[in-house]
Amino acid sequence: MPYTGPTNPHPGVAARTPGPLRPALGAAVALTLLATGCASNATPSEVEAQTQEYDGNFAIELLKMREPEGGSTAIQEINADITETLGSVTSIAEIQEQVPQGQWLQVRSYPFTSEDYVQIVTTGASLPGLEELEVEAWVYDRTADRWVTEEDVADSIEFDEDAALQSIAAATNPQVNPDDLYIDDTVFYYAKDKDTLALRVIAVVDIDSEDGTRQGLYSIIPSTGAATALDPNQAFAPGDIDALDPPLFGSRK
Repeated sequence: MPYTGPTNPHPGVAARTPGPLRPALGAAVALTLLATGCASNATPSEVEAQTQEYDGNFAIELLKMREPEGGSTAIQEINADITETLGSVTSIAEIQEQVPQGQWLQVRSYPFTSEDYVQIVTTGASLPGLEELEVEAWVYDRTADRWVTEEDVADSIEFDEDAALQSIAAATNPQVNPDDLYIDDTVFYYAKDKDTLALRVIAVVDIDSEDGTRQGLYSIIPSTGAATALDPNQAFAPGDIDALDPPLFGSRK
C-alpha cells in the first residue's frame, strides 16, 4: 500500500510533531525533505546564499533559488517559504546566546542543480551529542516550473518499515536492537543512482540506549528497507553538491 508516514511503535507515547528549524534547536525533531533531483556539477548552480556565517564550530548557511529569466511564481513561493521557515536563524551571535556552553549549532545547506531540478537541503544539528536533528528541503522542477511537494510523490512509494528498522539497527554504530528505534519522521527524495534518479526515503530516527536517546539520519530504499547511515555533520559530500563562492562549510579550507 502507499506509504503515509511512520507508525508509532511505542504505544502510549505520543508521536512527535514536525516543526521548523529554530535557532537553538531546543526541541527540533523534524524532517521535511521533499522530492529532489540529483546534482550535476556540470550544470551551473541556480542557488545563491542569503546568509553565510561561520565562527569556530558554529555555522549558518541559508540559501535561495535564483529566478529564471521571465520570473517564476513557484520559485518566489519556495524562497518565501525558506524565509518563513528559517527566518529566525539570523546570526551566530544570537544562537550562541541560546546554546549551552560546550555545545554548538550548525545550520548547513546543500544546493543541487541539475537539468531538471533545483534543490536546497538545510540541516540543523545540535552538537556534539546530536540530541536534536532537523532537516528542511525545497525542490523546484525546472521543466514544469513547479514546486514539488511530498504529496506529489507519496502515492508512488511502497515502504517496508519493518525491514527498514532491521536495516537501520544493523547500520547503526554500535549496532542496536530494532525495538530501541523509533522513526521520528520520513520524507522522500530522488537520489542519483548511476545514470538515473531513484526514489529514496530519508528518516530521522530516535535511538534509545542506557545513556539516553540520540538521533540518527538514514537513507532508505523503500521497497527493500535497505538503509544507509548518513553523517548529519556532512549529509552530502562536497563533490555531490553545487560549488558556491564563497564555498560552503564542507568545502572551506
